[in-house]
Amino acid sequence: MAVPTAQTAFGEEARDSQEIQAVPGGGDLGPNVHVFGPSTPDIQGKVDEIFRKQESAQFGLDRHALLFKRGTYDDINAQIGFYTSIAGLGPHPNDTTFNGDVTVDAGWFDGNATQNFWRAAENLTLNPVNGTNRWAVSQAAPFRRMHVKGGLNLAPDGYGWASGGYIADSKIDGTVGPYSQQQRGPEPEIAPGRMQGHPQHPRPVPVDPPHGSPPQAAPRPRRRPPGSPPEARQPPRRAGTRRAPHWYGSPSRGAQRLPDPRVRNPAHATRP
Repeated sequence: MAVPTAQTAFGEEARDSQEIQAVPGGGDLGPNVHVFGPSTPDIQGKVDEIFRKQESAQFGLDRHALLFKRGTYDDINAQIGFYTSIAGLGPHPNDTTFNGDVTVDAGWFDGNATQNFWRAAENLTLNPVNGTNRWAVSQAAPFRRMHVKGGLNLAPDGYGWASGGYIADSKIDGTVGPYSQQQRGPEPEIAPGRMQGHPQHPRPVPVDPPHGSPPQAAPRPRRRPPGSPPEARQPPRRAGTRRAPHWYGSPSRGAQRLPDPRVRNPAHATRP
């Protein structure tokens, strides 16, 4: 099978073809879906290349997904820029472990993180190199289903301003440092070791709503890596009063398989 370029795969040639062909970099998911395994060469170089493009691309058009198969990755510092998401592909965060960091800082904006929007981290375990991972973001930058075996610093280097974000279904073994955060919205399931100081305007999900019953929370479906049979599973809902993450202890109990997903791209488009 001939493998087209990204332009032909999503352009007129592919649109006219009845055969769905692979796209370099991400299979049918497109060229900006980057799938890594523990034996992939020069992971750091590829991650750095994407970050250089996206670090200050606040109104850029590129979108990137960094997907990591199950395994252990040593000496990784994945800096996450605009319109970039990073995720582990195992059923449990501990299935994909970085002996390293997933970092967001604000060097591009003179140490001010109030414009660090539009990025995400999910389903990974981190052993931070210096003991603390930095995730200095503002809105639209969720940190979900993460296990940090150390501390989590929510402020940029130099403790400039940061303004919000969302942490859910995560376990932080060490200290969580909001520092200059203006607000922060954790779900009750976040399990920090301890909080050092507090954001100015914390916005936790309520655990005692007016009608007396706690809210129900369901995490995002889990997905299998490209190249495997397509499958997604939805973990069960749990009451918001639970203090441990959904995945902690029994990651697969009660998870329901969802209908087989379909990937749509312009090659599938139906012309009028």
